Amino acid sequence: AFDFEIYNARNDFGLAWAPGAWDAVAPIVATLAAETAHRGERFGVLLFPVHLQVKGDAADDVPQQAFEAMCERLGLACLDLRPVLRDDWRRRREELYYDHCHLRPAGNRVVGEAVAAWMVDEELVSPPQG
Repeated sequence: AFDFEIYNARNDFGLAWAPGAWDAVAPIVATLAAETAHRGERFGVLLFPVHLQVKGDAADDVPQQAFEAMCERLGLACLDLRPVLRDDWRRRREELYYDHCHLRPAGNRVVGEAVAAWMVDEELVSPPQG
């Protein structure tokens, strides 16, 4: 059933499972990172999982592996949001998505907290004062 959903979404989020897709994304991300570095700023990349990867039991992490490999090759700070969203879903069972990828307020809360902590840890921003 999981593979069928990915196939049906092949022109949308299903592209993340296509081997050539990450080869096409890497030069774009590299250009963004280079431009950011040129301005003396740090650059980080996030990966948002689709609801099937958060709520389902499928262990398919092809996009996450490709994402991490791309970020490692490019020397970029990266955050895969799948673990934090899965943990929250399993613990609280509060609906995180409106549909396959658009987050509800609960999902935005989980992502916001995770991204804020990650940005401080990766020194992409200064920690809050106070």
